Amino acid sequence: MPVAVLGLVVSLAMIGWLWRHPGVFEPSPELAWGYGHQPVDRVLYFGLSAPANTRDGEQVTVNQLAPRVTTNTSGATFSFFACTLAPTATGPVAAVRDVNVPCAEVRRLDPGATFETGPDRQLVMSVQPTRPGRVELSGVSLDYGQGWQRGSAWFGTRVAIESVRPRR
Repeated sequence: MPVAVLGLVVSLAMIGWLWRHPGVFEPSPELAWGYGHQPVDRVLYFGLSAPANTRDGEQVTVNQLAPRVTTNTSGATFSFFACTLAPTATGPVAAVRDVNVPCAEVRRLDPGATFETGPDRQLVMSVQPTRPGRVELSGVSLDYGQGWQRGSAWFGTRVAIESVRPRR
C-alpha cells in the first residue's frame, strides 16, 4: 500500500509540473559565430530561436532574455527583438549586420513584451561593442509566461567579437 501511495504522489507531481510548464521552444542547434577586427559601435544581429523548433501560433510573454556573458572588455550592450521574416528571406536570421534585410518587421522585446511563434518568426539578439576589446557569450536564456504557465528556454548561440577603433 505505501508503494502505491508513493507512486500516486510522484505521478501527480509530474502531471502538475508538466501542466504548469509550457514547452513552446524546443532546443535550438548550438551555433558559434566569431568576428575579428569589427569597428567599435558596429551592431551585429544573431538569430536565437529556430522557427522550425517552436510550436506554431503560440503567444508568450517575455519575462527575461539574458545573455550568458563570459567576457566583455568591449562594454558591449545587448538587445532582443522579434523578427518576422520577409517573404524574400532565404532562411532564418543567422548572423547579419542589417536585420532589416531578412526581417520584414522588427520589434524590440523588453520584459513584458509578447512574442507569437510561427514559421516566419524568430527571436534575434543584437550585440554592440562600445569600446575596443572582446565580448564572448556562451548562450542566451529566456524566461517566459504563457497564461498562468511559466517556462524557460536555452539558446546555445555562442558569439565572440573582437572590436577595434575604426581606421582613419
